[in-house]
Amino acid sequence: MQVKGVSKFPNVVFADIKSDRLKELHKLLFGVLPSSQPQFEGKNYIPHASMAILKNPSKSYFEDNELFGEFEVKEIQLVIWDKQNWDKPDIYYKFSLK
Repeated sequence: MQVKGVSKFPNVVFADIKSDRLKELHKLLFGVLPSSQPQFEGKNYIPHASMAILKNPSKSYFEDNELFGEFEVKEIQLVIWDKQNWDKPDIYYKFSLK
């Protein structure tokens, strides 16, 4: 995987991930499980790694599209976020990629 840059959804900072294999895995996963955010699936899916939840989403914390580097992914987690309590996500399932 290659980390191309950092962007944000309204209140979440995420690293943009370049990986055809991650796209394939995501498509397979959501072919079996329903998505809680279907508007972000299919052609709207952005492979990413969530990095932070912003308490002040209007403040700029980073430069867009900075190159971070590359790394090997050994596990993918399905995480359920409670929008009322962003500090305590529930890890629903872990997929080992070893």
